[in-house]
Amino acid sequence: MTRVRTFSLLFFVAVFVPLVAYAQQAATKDEITSAFVGKTATLGGYSGNQSATVTFGADGGFNYVVVHDTGSAMFGTGSTAGGRYVISDGQVCVTYTAGRNDSQCYAIRKNKDGSFSLNTPGHGYMALAFRQSPPAK
Repeated sequence: MTRVRTFSLLFFVAVFVPLVAYAQQAATKDEITSAFVGKTATLGGYSGNQSATVTFGADGGFNYVVVHDTGSAMFGTGSTAGGRYVISDGQVCVTYTAGRNDSQCYAIRKNKDGSFSLNTPGHGYMALAFRQSPPAK
């Protein structure tokens, strides 16, 4: 019986752990820049009840708009926050200048399927669904 347990544990460590590690990795600065700059993404699942759009302007501007909120004590539908962002390996850091008055760094992970996830501290990773920003007028 002990051999079976030992084998099961070794199988789990040898097979499952590498799959989990491969499924999500810290994104490089180049990957984040290529995927984020000049684009808008939908961010879902914030606090389990909110969806928002986040725009990473080509000029370094950042904008966050709550699209739908069903009970968050922090933000309501239509709330906005804006500022400036800086990209480095594995993260995007935002200095907020409107709607909030603080700075926050968000860990960015690249998923196995090529999509990205953003970690909001205290809320875990949430998927980002990118779309091309409309052309400037």
